[in-house]
Amino acid sequence: MTSKTKKTNILIYIIIALGIFLRLAFITRFPAGLNCDEASSSYEAYSILTTLRDRNNYFLPVYLVSWGGGQSVLLTYLGIPFVKLLGLNVLATRLPMAIISSISVIVFYKLILLLSDEDSDNQYIKILFAVLFFALNPWHIMKSRWALDANLLPDFVLFGIYFIIKFIKSKTVAVNPKERFLYIGFILLAISAYAYSTAYVALTIFTIIFFIYSIIKKCVNVKMTVCTASIVLLMTWPLILFVIINIFDLNEINLAFLSIPKLRVNRLLGESVGGNSNIFLSVISNLINEIKFIVFQDDGLYWNRVSGIGMYYLFSFPLLIIGFVRYVIDKKPRVDICGKDVMFIWLVSGLIMCLFLKEININRANFVIIPIIYFIIEGFSIFNSAERIKAIPFIVLIIGFMFFSYRYIDSNLKKEKNILIDGYNTGEIECFAYGFDKLIPHLDDETKYSKVYLFGMVHEAHIFVLYYTKCDPQLFYNQKVTYSDNKKFNNIKQFGKWNFGFPEYLENDERIAYVTSEHEGRIFKDEFYNKTKFGNYIIATLKTN
Repeated sequence: MTSKTKKTNILIYIIIALGIFLRLAFITRFPAGLNCDEASSSYEAYSILTTLRDRNNYFLPVYLVSWGGGQSVLLTYLGIPFVKLLGLNVLATRLPMAIISSISVIVFYKLILLLSDEDSDNQYIKILFAVLFFALNPWHIMKSRWALDANLLPDFVLFGIYFIIKFIKSKTVAVNPKERFLYIGFILLAISAYAYSTAYVALTIFTIIFFIYSIIKKCVNVKMTVCTASIVLLMTWPLILFVIINIFDLNEINLAFLSIPKLRVNRLLGESVGGNSNIFLSVISNLINEIKFIVFQDDGLYWNRVSGIGMYYLFSFPLLIIGFVRYVIDKKPRVDICGKDVMFIWLVSGLIMCLFLKEININRANFVIIPIIYFIIEGFSIFNSAERIKAIPFIVLIIGFMFFSYRYIDSNLKKEKNILIDGYNTGEIECFAYGFDKLIPHLDDETKYSKVYLFGMVHEAHIFVLYYTKCDPQLFYNQKVTYSDNKKFNNIKQFGKWNFGFPEYLENDERIAYVTSEHEGRIFKDEFYNKTKFGNYIIATLKTN
């Protein structure tokens, strides 16, 4: 190992540490406020921790009923020890995602090492760029910092793919390949199916293509295939039954050791083109949207990207094309399957899956992003042969990261100060509830407020009440709950003193609090109501005579 290589290794370790810092630092503050899906997943962890049941009273469910349309369980179960140790709070809610994402930075580095064939200074420069690109990736940083169940999927798939490629490498360098790596890889892929429902389609496609190709290339035999299939079925049979129950409208299953629920609202077909009248046209439309998604890296959702920056930086798209073309026209003889083939199969599986989504956005299509990042890094290889321009991608990447960091932090700081930012927090309904950690406990005071109406503020406001009051899950389940007529979700309209949505009429009682955004608060006339600004919200109560 040359002295230059040693210095590169030190730089790589520094970059990995930076990547971990970017995913862990200030996670309770950025993003500003808590999302309803985050609160839901963490409250379910609290519920299962204390009662072994979710908030809909299912015993150790394989899928959460949540709002009625369901939520994946992996993040909730991973969150249980954090809620146990730290309590039900934002740190405990976001820490599991941040830790898993930090591990991904290390695993991605190890994966790039596996996929690197040469031992040269040029190859180490490519590895250095790969680690830096992943560590500073806007999509991965942003998704690491909020606890959306879907955001776990790409990380666990990455872990699984790493071990599958490790198996393939062991086969090319040894007479007796290390089959355990193959099995570990598919165990991790099976676990990832519990992270998000799009995995059902994408992982099925990946598994079929991988084994057909591997059998043709004589990389796996019948025994390995059967063992892998048996492991996957053993781990995913509850999810298979869950899909069958909800597609064919069958009865739920309650066993002594787990529950397989039936959702109140079936989103399995509703979130795919299967729910559309013309599937063919929907697939064609998705193909066009998929191309736009990859090129422009923008789904219009501020919590998934910073506008003008892109998921993996707009400047990187040409490198993606170059990397993909280099793989396709590679003329080296491929007697055996190689790691790059696995990455290609991963990419293709994700692209096929996206064709069948009802709507493509970054959360739903996240299965495909890491292989896209890999082929961008492959495209960087063209700079290896040109000594004078090697530094250009590094400089552009660092400048892009500086712009991303400034805009990401600035937008969140402005949200904390309730400064309106076009396209970020100008809507009547917020994606993240900032200040509810103080607002809800204040409203929970029975001596001040006998009834509370929350409206015009955030989606699914009731989950923040459960979360911040640490409501006893069984007490919540057993009390009378009124649901709205929403056809997509069974949204809660009222329980206890808490009401959600604008009241049918304003009651003549000074102990009733009407809580809304500053904009909506204008409907309460100053001559009749006391209005108290509480963070970014208004509490209106009737004036006493």
